[in-house]
Amino acid sequence: MISFNNIKRFLFISLLISIISLLLFDPRIFPDSEGYISYDPARSFGYPLLIFLLNKNLKFVMFLQIFLSTFSCQLFVFKVKNLFNFNYLTAFVLSLILVIIGIKVGLNILTESLSFSLYLLSLFFLIRLIEKGYFRDLLFSSLMIFFAILIRPQLLFATTHLLLISIY
Repeated sequence: MISFNNIKRFLFISLLISIISLLLFDPRIFPDSEGYISYDPARSFGYPLLIFLLNKNLKFVMFLQIFLSTFSCQLFVFKVKNLFNFNYLTAFVLSLILVIIGIKVGLNILTESLSFSLYLLSLFFLIRLIEKGYFRDLLFSSLMIFFAILIRPQLLFATTHLLLISIY
């Protein structure tokens, strides 16, 4: 079970990493980024909508991506650590790897960061569903996958694990 103190610690670490990243790095723009920023109709609408809601402030988009990425990595690793009884060193290394990937991808103005974060959150809720059997965890996991698909339609495959776990 994740305590309120763990949540506060995860939020603090995520906020700290996000602020440091914001100060040290600029958002990386790629050829595909322009399509999301200018809302090209050929793109899925989830990511351009987020950029629009954040008033096209790419620094804040980057901050949000890194924050969500590091937070979801910590939640996921915490849940996996408890599920498989990993020692602290293993959990730390796994967390470090995922957070580094999250930061590296979070610097890009592309859909991968948010879809990665939402996918990890979905897996977190699915693990909780298996452990506790609460219907709300299935609902939260489904919402995370739904939003991830709105941002990056290629994640449609993720509905398979959702269905399999639901049947279980």
